[in-house]
Amino acid sequence: MNERQLELALKKQQLQLKASAQRLHLAQELEIFTPILSSVDTVQNVGGWISSFLTKRPYIVAAAGALLVITKPRTVFRLARRGLFAWQMWRRGQAALKAFVTG
Repeated sequence: MNERQLELALKKQQLQLKASAQRLHLAQELEIFTPILSSVDTVQNVGGWISSFLTKRPYIVAAAGALLVITKPRTVFRLARRGLFAWQMWRRGQAALKAFVTG
């Protein structure tokens, strides 16, 4: 090996050691988020289970919706109106953003 190759090999080794130290430091700094992320994982798992359960049993969703319409029709229709408005604003916002980005 010539001198230039030895320099490059040494530089590469130094960078690898520095990157390893940075990864270790980052892992130590992020340990404080472990309990929070564990809770988020639990919520995601429960949400996935509920979603799977209800997807296999659509009659439960339909019965709950019908029960709400029968017992609280004003509330249901008010929420539906708000949901429709939010959906329309979302679509308009997406269209405006797309037009802005594409010029």
